[in-house]
Amino acid sequence: NTQIPLGWVTGVARASWSTVRKSGGLDSYMFLRYIRLCFRISITSALWGMIILWPVYSSGGGGAKGWYFLSMANLQQGSHLMWVPTIFLWLQTLYVIFLMNEEYKHYLECRVDFLARGEGVENSQQHMYSLIIERIPHELRSDRALYDYFNRLFPRKIHSTAVVLNLPDLERGSKKRKRVLRRLEKSMICFDVKGKRPYHVVGRKRIRCCGIESSPILASFGGRNVDDDDSESDSRLPQKGEKVDSINYYSRELTVMNEKMARMQHDKIELAMKGNDSVRASQWIA
Repeated sequence: NTQIPLGWVTGVARASWSTVRKSGGLDSYMFLRYIRLCFRISITSALWGMIILWPVYSSGGGGAKGWYFLSMANLQQGSHLMWVPTIFLWLQTLYVIFLMNEEYKHYLECRVDFLARGEGVENSQQHMYSLIIERIPHELRSDRALYDYFNRLFPRKIHSTAVVLNLPDLERGSKKRKRVLRRLEKSMICFDVKGKRPYHVVGRKRIRCCGIESSPILASFGGRNVDDDDSESDSRLPQKGEKVDSINYYSRELTVMNEKMARMQHDKIELAMKGNDSVRASQWIA
């Protein structure tokens, strides 16, 4: 239910692990399992630490003040109570090893199943026989040159090759486009839930914490109003300090960025094709 705050939590909590794996893939599945493992270790040590260790530390008679009253600092030197945290640490270590061993066995089962059947890949199992090649010489840094090189070493046994290009400018543009897309989706969801079109002031700072970005600070206050129906506003992007309709603004910005990304991708593809046409493995293999 998206009509109430945190209404999505119930649906997420009820989702089975098989559904998570089917929806997100093995990488996302194992990442969430790792987070759950860390949570189980943390909550177990914290809970039993408060139940067992806090009463022991508080009765230590060391005269510690503040939070140190509930720590080992409150135990007297040579006290027999020192055995309690020692044994607790041993048991906690064994528990962590047990959890990690169980999780590793589950990972091994998932890994073997993935190598045997893949993730719904029925027509091609080529991913099972793929290799990553690093430190490729400059002369072979094209799809065709690399294919010719290995095809000469292993005739008719090479399926295909793909050289990953280093494109920092394209990556920066892609990240900026994703940020604009995320803000547009957030604005549309806000309109769908509240029934009111969101507005913000261009250039206002945002707070970002743990990968979550807030709305612009004081989004609805101040700023120069821009009339969306004004023909002049269609010929230029709103300037910093102007108050705009968030959906219209991000939709227009996303269109501009899509066109820019398409041009950049076209230029990079032409560059890669030029390398495929000009570089041959015969220049590398005698």
